Amino acid sequence: MQGTRISDGPGGGDGELSPEEMEELVGNNPSQRNWKGIIIALLVILIVCSLIVTAVILLTPDSHINTNPKFTFEDLFDDAWKAQGVSLKWISEDEFVYRNGSDAVVKFKATDNSSTVIIKNDTFSDIDASRYRISADLQYALLIYNVNKRYRHSFEAKYSIFNVNTKRASVELKPDSSMREATLQLAIFGPRDHQIAFVYKNNIYYKNSYATEPVQLTFEGQEGVVFNGIPDWVYEEEILQSHEAMWFSPNGTHICFATFNDSAVQDVAIPDYSVEGSYYAIRKIKYPKPGSTNPTVKISVINTGNPSRVLNLEPPADIKAQRDYYFSSVVWATDNKVAVTWLNRRQNLSIICICNAVTGSCSENYRQTSTAWLRPHIKPMFAADGSKYFIQLPYSQGNRGKFPHIAVIRADWNGYPFVQTAGGVNKVQEFLTSGPWEVTKILAYDQMTNTVYFLSTEETARSRHLYSVSMGSAQDRKCLSCGLFPNCTFYDATFSKNQKWYTLHCLGPDVPRVTLHSTTDEIGRKVITLENNSVLRKRVSATQWPTYKYQEYTIEDGNTYWAEMILPPDFSEDSKYPVLLDVYGGPGTQKVQETYRANWATYLASTEGVIVVSFDGRGSGYQGDKVLYELHEKFGTVEVKDQIFVAKELGKLDYIDETRIGIWGWSYGGYVTTMVAGEGDGVFKCAAAVAPVVDWRLYDSVYAERYMGDPHHPKNSRAYDAANAYSGHRIKEFSKLQGNFLVIHGTADDNVHFQNTALLNKALVENDIDYRVQFYTDRAHNLQGQKTKRHLYRLLSSFFRICFEEPKKEGDDE
Repeated sequence: MQGTRISDGPGGGDGELSPEEMEELVGNNPSQRNWKGIIIALLVILIVCSLIVTAVILLTPDSHINTNPKFTFEDLFDDAWKAQGVSLKWISEDEFVYRNGSDAVVKFKATDNSSTVIIKNDTFSDIDASRYRISADLQYALLIYNVNKRYRHSFEAKYSIFNVNTKRASVELKPDSSMREATLQLAIFGPRDHQIAFVYKNNIYYKNSYATEPVQLTFEGQEGVVFNGIPDWVYEEEILQSHEAMWFSPNGTHICFATFNDSAVQDVAIPDYSVEGSYYAIRKIKYPKPGSTNPTVKISVINTGNPSRVLNLEPPADIKAQRDYYFSSVVWATDNKVAVTWLNRRQNLSIICICNAVTGSCSENYRQTSTAWLRPHIKPMFAADGSKYFIQLPYSQGNRGKFPHIAVIRADWNGYPFVQTAGGVNKVQEFLTSGPWEVTKILAYDQMTNTVYFLSTEETARSRHLYSVSMGSAQDRKCLSCGLFPNCTFYDATFSKNQKWYTLHCLGPDVPRVTLHSTTDEIGRKVITLENNSVLRKRVSATQWPTYKYQEYTIEDGNTYWAEMILPPDFSEDSKYPVLLDVYGGPGTQKVQETYRANWATYLASTEGVIVVSFDGRGSGYQGDKVLYELHEKFGTVEVKDQIFVAKELGKLDYIDETRIGIWGWSYGGYVTTMVAGEGDGVFKCAAAVAPVVDWRLYDSVYAERYMGDPHHPKNSRAYDAANAYSGHRIKEFSKLQGNFLVIHGTADDNVHFQNTALLNKALVENDIDYRVQFYTDRAHNLQGQKTKRHLYRLLSSFFRICFEEPKKEGDDE
């Protein structure tokens, strides 16, 4: 075999290595090794290995680092983040109806935990119905469709009568059987069988049963002017907070109703740009402004068996002697006695009268006065026999001032030995609760056990818990919800007709849940879970969710007030964060609440790394009358100062960048934001006001006069002037924001009229001040519509993102 020949290059030899070359190749001479090269090679190998190990470590997730997704901008508009509640109606001592997660209407029996579907979900989809009402005997339902929203609570719609037994919805509710269909303003079932009352073109109609023809009860109704059974704009928004102004007696034999006459009330013209054609349309609303003519009101009662006889329930002489007045509530005490609460226009005097529905005679029962204003939306809750009622009244707690507590007042003036004043008017029989905290809602009274159930802020102003207390034993107060569920501190509840069962609605801060309980069981024993929001609970736990921190601040009046801080999920005290103050500030309101939220603040904290802060200062709610009345005739003062104060305090924290603090608010919050912008104190870098009031003379009479009085009075006039957000001395201070002021408003806002923003814009332009403005065409106060909301929050996010950008340091562009 021929051997392999190794070439030695051109002119090479025969391919064999000399002994010297072989010696060098194999290096078998220790004295000749290249130690320097070996060491360098080893070092290179070690460096490469260390780089590989480092890369592996860096790329391996730390078990302490949260890799879950954040709450994104798109999540804001995803209904999957909304908690499902249970909107139910108790129909007996142990049964209620509700619409379940599949959109079917279900009857639930508490005693045996059984459920029966009474309206299938496809019944709604067949006619595109979105709402329903159920009759007292469960034989019929009203399916509500073609809903056209009017104001905050009211809507017009068509109603189809659904037979629960035959499962057919073939009859339209209408005032005349000859009509094909009708758009109604309201329809309600009575408490007896399936009687119905409804409103068509501002008049009330009554059907004794499904088969009978409707009977017209009122005739003076006039569209936009005279309203029967439904409120006008100002009563719906400010007094009743409902679109209903008629009330069946407990046995269904009488209907008490209100009639509002707005013929002397001035119109507000709201443009409608969406109509076809070359000219836009004008929609007019009767809207009383401070100092102007108010609507008149009368309360009547009618016997459903004899509808031709209508009785007017007259207000007491002291109220009737006033220039004008309001009623604030109607509550049936028994089958033939009804309580009407009357209120003077200044809203510092109220009188509860109890009237006989058969004769129409009324007697004054309880009178309340205030040096400031009387809390709105308080109404009596009667015992089943009508002998007494329970109501929240201010109760002195020493130097802490007065707090709303449960008072017991006798209702039977017919020879019953109740305590009287010299003038013959009831005194409080007893207070069932006491302490420097508020009773926020009276829920039920069990006459058999003499037990009252209520919600209060006893644990903290930020929370709401369910309590019970026995008459004659005020110290025997029990908390039924405290410690019941982990991370649940804010509750609401509803009770069955005999008060033996109740549903407990945990609203947060954990993901909400609804549970059923028995009052006869030991405290806190859960009977059954009606809604746990399990899917949402898993979503939240798999998301980088913000954390909530609560901090008390002591301000110049010596009292402490709560602030809520929403912190980013990866919050570190070693970092510096921008802060956005989310403000409202209106009298009696509260921003700091331990409730579940998945909103814009959640997004800002989770994704944008912004700390969102809310602060309830002077004038806010649920901290007693002394705090509340700080705003009496002083809008634009302490509530503005307190937001500036807390911003300065926040700027002192090591983890907050004091050069990047912003503020925003909506409605009254927009007003406070605008007032803060006009202070020019340099604390805030940017501000955004949505639908702000800028002059309280432009708002409605009921709200503005309650807190600020009649602007025609010289003293009050000066208070209105001082509260103006665009007054000459204040408007010039906007320049210190250097263009970082954004104002947003809907052109069809029926609540805070676009007029406010128009006047603010005019003043800013006339003073040569840079600012930004965004209006939304044909959108009302809440800027409804998902596309509008998406545009709004994208705009706000961009505005504050630019504002909060950290200034570039020298060399950043190199």
